[in-house]
Amino acid sequence: MDDDIKIIDTMPLIPGYRFEKLISGGAMGQVYLAIQEALERPVAIKVINPALSSDATFRQRFLKEGKIIAQLRHPHIVTIHDIGECENQYYMVMEYIEGGTLKERIQRGLSPKQAVAILRQLASALGYAHRQGFIHRDVKPANILFRDDDHAVLSDFGIAKAHEDDAHLTATGLAVGTVLYMSPEQAQGQALDGRSDLYSLGLLFFEMLVGSRPDRALEGFVERLPVKFGRYQSMMDKLLARKPDERFSTAEQLLDALDRIGAGDDDPVGDTQQEATVVLPAASAGKTVKRGSGFNRYALGILLLLVVSVPVGIGYFYWDRPADPAVALEVDYSYRPADQLNFRPLVDGGALRSGDHYRIRFTPEQDGYVYIFQIDSSGAVYRLFPFEDDPTQPTAHTNPVKAGITYFAPSEDQAFQLDDQVGHEQIHTLAFRDRNLDLENQYAALAEARRAQDQSRLPELQAQLIESLRNIRTGALPVLNFRHNARGTHEL
Repeated sequence: MDDDIKIIDTMPLIPGYRFEKLISGGAMGQVYLAIQEALERPVAIKVINPALSSDATFRQRFLKEGKIIAQLRHPHIVTIHDIGECENQYYMVMEYIEGGTLKERIQRGLSPKQAVAILRQLASALGYAHRQGFIHRDVKPANILFRDDDHAVLSDFGIAKAHEDDAHLTATGLAVGTVLYMSPEQAQGQALDGRSDLYSLGLLFFEMLVGSRPDRALEGFVERLPVKFGRYQSMMDKLLARKPDERFSTAEQLLDALDRIGAGDDDPVGDTQQEATVVLPAASAGKTVKRGSGFNRYALGILLLLVVSVPVGIGYFYWDRPADPAVALEVDYSYRPADQLNFRPLVDGGALRSGDHYRIRFTPEQDGYVYIFQIDSSGAVYRLFPFEDDPTQPTAHTNPVKAGITYFAPSEDQAFQLDDQVGHEQIHTLAFRDRNLDLENQYAALAEARRAQDQSRLPELQAQLIESLRNIRTGALPVLNFRHNARGTHEL
């Protein structure tokens, strides 16, 4: 568990449970540590976001599938104790597991023997779930928990789907899952079966061995394992085959392949472990921001990226001024063309096309406050960090920022997407030691006018904010300018 997550003032109220603190949050909802009062035992309770629970179709599917998933009994699948609704709050009660996540263990480094042992446990769990008719669809390190040093547990069946059911689980009707671990067919919104989970498991196994995910490309290229792990390459080829028919048909076939290879006693992979990046909970996890038309340019939608992310920012702006009011900040701007899988650096004066995705990563050297705004070709201003206030999300991914922590806008595995409005655009990044109430108040007034569709005030409020951004000297990084071209143009 993350000791840095603080108890929040407003806790859900569900009879029979005493809520202690917020553990984590995401697109589906928030997970809390609670005490089941009748048994005086700790439990984890996922409370579904109101935006989803307000949808009748979602409510029906959540309760129906939740009750079925709760019947899964496997030593490496988290136990579901209860599921229900209370005063329009839809929730799921699970066993509380406090041994940390696979994401944390990968950052510390795993030996091949440990990686194979974890792979066996997860393959066994997925095989069992697949035989019961369920696809997990979100196999990733953060969803693998540990009861102790040796026992991995597959969690978060919140977006699991029955094989025979083609209805989508999300309220928006769009594909769900974490983009960095999606199979090609899941990223394209195609029909799925258990082989999609096995592909995600292959990406996870690669990361356990090497310390980072493999590079991939649309045409089917997948980075090979380092020579020292060559004994697993043929198995990895089948796990990560682009076409499902070329993969293992079942998790049992994967386990048979592991038996033929043997456990292996290769050298530990500690020397290949990369420096860990600490990432706070996503400001809008599971969401892509698409700039549309009218007042609602940043309406949130679950438009998931068809992307494999690689470390971004070959080049970056580095800014360090001695002035006390400012904060030294390292910033990477990156983008992904709509027809590509990988992010690349976005430099001042670059050109993007409608449909391309972009994101920002920054690390402050001192504690302080960071504000990132975008001005589009029409003169509309949007705040990219902190992102538009969303009361359903955890409050950790916002100001004030902490020295040495890496932040993403909008989040580590999501990105903003350009709409169809072309022209010249700017990104203004500002960093201060103290809170800038003038900027906050100006943007709050603008956001309120936008929500109220008050077209009489919008131009004036936007002009005032733009003038303020352009007049700030201390604390302002160099403005990033880029051209937004129409899709189909070839200007570079």
